[in-house]
Amino acid sequence: MNHNTKIGISARKRDDKGVYLPSDYGNKQLRSMRLSDEAWQLLEEKGIEQGKTRTDIVEELVRGANEQAIVMKAIEAFIKLRTEEFGENVAQRGKEFSTKTRDWSAFNKFMELVKNSPWELGIGEEIQGE
Repeated sequence: MNHNTKIGISARKRDDKGVYLPSDYGNKQLRSMRLSDEAWQLLEEKGIEQGKTRTDIVEELVRGANEQAIVMKAIEAFIKLRTEEFGENVAQRGKEFSTKTRDWSAFNKFMELVKNSPWELGIGEEIQGE
């Protein structure tokens, strides 16, 4: 467990009396859930990175708010893999890798849709309508 984290510090906003304001997902009810220590720690780390509570992270995962981020991460990993593999083919030796070639045009259109209009791909549709 990471003991360097600041327990009790939250980015959640409070009203004038110090009471937490409802989150983006409305008022929440206390629920019980069993998680491994590792999962609890990962939720804390993600919450600190994003300035959110653990419950907000879970809400986003369940509601699909992170679909766009997941797809973008997969795209970046795919491009990195292709970049690392480039040059293994004899015809590619001495050439520079680029995603700007005609071979990548459909992929680039897809990437732009994910970045700018994910709802057109059915990603985060329920979030777009809110």
